[in-house]
Amino acid sequence: MAGAGFDNARVVDLGWRSRLALFVRAELTRQGDQYARAIRRAIDGLDRRLDQRVERAQLLAADAVLRASLPDQDAREQALRLVSPP
Repeated sequence: MAGAGFDNARVVDLGWRSRLALFVRAELTRQGDQYARAIRRAIDGLDRRLDQRVERAQLLAADAVLRASLPDQDAREQALRLVSPP
C-alpha cells in the first residue's frame, strides 16, 4: 500500500477508504513533526549557504532554464503559481 513506509516509521498517521484504498488524510505524529522541522532547518541552512555563494543574476538564469525545461505551457503556469521567480 502506498505510504506504508511513512506509516511504519511512525512519522505519519494515514487514513484510507477501506475498499478502494484511496488516500484520505495524513497527519504528522509528534515524531513526524520533529522530522519535518529538522528537514526544514537543513533546507534553510543550504539556502543560506547558496545565497552566500551565488549572485542574484545566476539564480535568475538558473530559474529561467529550469522553467523553460518544463514540457508545456500548463506546466510552466503551474510552476509560476506554486513558486514565484527569485
